[in-house]
Amino acid sequence: MNTRNYAKLKKLLLENNESIRDTQVRMKLIEESVAKAESDSFKSNLTKTTEVIKALSSEHRILILLSIFNTIMFTQELEYILDLSQSVLNHHIRKLASSDLIYSKRSGKVNVLTTSSLGKKITEFLLEVTRETNWTKNIRR
Repeated sequence: MNTRNYAKLKKLLLENNESIRDTQVRMKLIEESVAKAESDSFKSNLTKTTEVIKALSSEHRILILLSIFNTIMFTQELEYILDLSQSVLNHHIRKLASSDLIYSKRSGKVNVLTTSSLGKKITEFLLEVTRETNWTKNIRR
């Protein structure tokens, strides 16, 4: 935290009738939080989390995760189930694979898909949410 922001925050806390001791304690906690947020491991985890959230920002990608949960599936099967073209499906698969939510392995002329351990955890959460909203009934099986 730069000096200017530190001074502004300290002034704000003092203006809100906090004692100098309370302000010092709070400022120390804020400094520790900022230092933690600026650490390399935190930034790396934050970047990974952001990638996963972006990958989940598409209904098609969520449907892919739900469709391949606890099973192995070929891309051709997903094309039929989700009624997507091969190029659109491959775009979504690349996004999910780059976020480590699924594994995609070429086997002869077909791609075999399965969920990663992270993908399974997130899919379990999504299944819990969708049970409450019941929108998975739109998947053609």
